[in-house]
Amino acid sequence: MPTPRSITGFTAALLLLTTLAPVAAHAAPNTNTPYPVFKGDANPVPDDRTGYHTRNQLQAIFEADVAARAGSAPGQDFWIDRMLARTGNQPGGSNGDANQHLFSRAGSRS
Repeated sequence: MPTPRSITGFTAALLLLTTLAPVAAHAAPNTNTPYPVFKGDANPVPDDRTGYHTRNQLQAIFEADVAARAGSAPGQDFWIDRMLARTGNQPGGSNGDANQHLFSRAGSRS
């Protein structure tokens, strides 16, 4: 037969467990937001003018840029600047998203 002390302990333990039990989180209103569809140039990486180097690829590209007077006048951009440039409906770039999507999702769904 349970004693009053064991009933009190059981009740306290049950109360503690029910108050500490995790509550299911409510879904945020944007959880059904679809993945954005990105599109762009068929060849998005500009020519680096150096070919492939097993060591110091970026250094070779930089040196080729300096030799070609990159940065000395408008239109004489460094390779990395040309690679990172977004063209089209600014500020959104050529993908037509008007910069509405963050680039934070790894990979894409089909």
